[in-house]
Amino acid sequence: MNNINSKYTQCPNNFIYMLDGDCLKLFLILSQKESYWRNKGMLDNDYFSLTINEISDNLMLKNKDDVRCVIESLYRNNLIDVICCIVKGRNTPNKFKINWSKVEEYNKLSLHDIIEFKYRIVKLERGTKTTYDKKCNMNNEYEIQDVVQDVVQDVVQNVSTTIDSIDSIKSIDNNTTILRDKNNIKNEIDNIFDIETYFEKHSVPNDMKPFADKLKSKAISFLNKYSFNSELMVYGEEYISDKMKYLTEFIDKFTMLERERNI
Repeated sequence: MNNINSKYTQCPNNFIYMLDGDCLKLFLILSQKESYWRNKGMLDNDYFSLTINEISDNLMLKNKDDVRCVIESLYRNNLIDVICCIVKGRNTPNKFKINWSKVEEYNKLSLHDIIEFKYRIVKLERGTKTTYDKKCNMNNEYEIQDVVQDVVQDVVQNVSTTIDSIDSIKSIDNNTTILRDKNNIKNEIDNIFDIETYFEKHSVPNDMKPFADKLKSKAISFLNKYSFNSELMVYGEEYISDKMKYLTEFIDKFTMLERERNI
């Protein structure tokens, strides 16, 4: 162990004990990237570029909502600042800055205090509303699409949490045909209720309630193809019910924001 020439990413000792695995890994990735661009003299006011896809690959988290929850945890604890860009109408993080003064502040805590008083920085639960992307448009006047995008993101993040819960409600059938049909039902209903893509391609309907009812009718019409199997029907009906729940939430939030916007 005396002649190791490998390179290491530095991390304050006590600070390590505050982070869970995902948060620590992201912090080390950001630290390494910052060091690399600093040595190149290419930091922009201490910011450096890193795409969410790169973070997803490095963290080995395929679900982007999980990635956002790790970023959000570091952001909420003032460990990083984030600058977003618009990707397909969504505020997406692509520049980061590490707040080393805050890191040092945390690192000054004793190991006893960190462990005894459970100072922890952990990945937030999937479905948590992100805040790091809200400041991207703070200095800009909200247009209708901006309002839609903010609400859609909140709802889409919540909807993503229902996919796993729906799957866990029913025991997985070993019959490959049933599994394939369930997957087809889920994918088709996801496509029907993909309001984010719809708003990008078309426009926001003037009357949201009939729009929601139309989506529900379309989903039910599709599901009726599987009326020969009660298990598939129950699975699909529960999934449609969850989608409608969050679509109703979207309509309520959107209506409220529109009302405030018109005051």
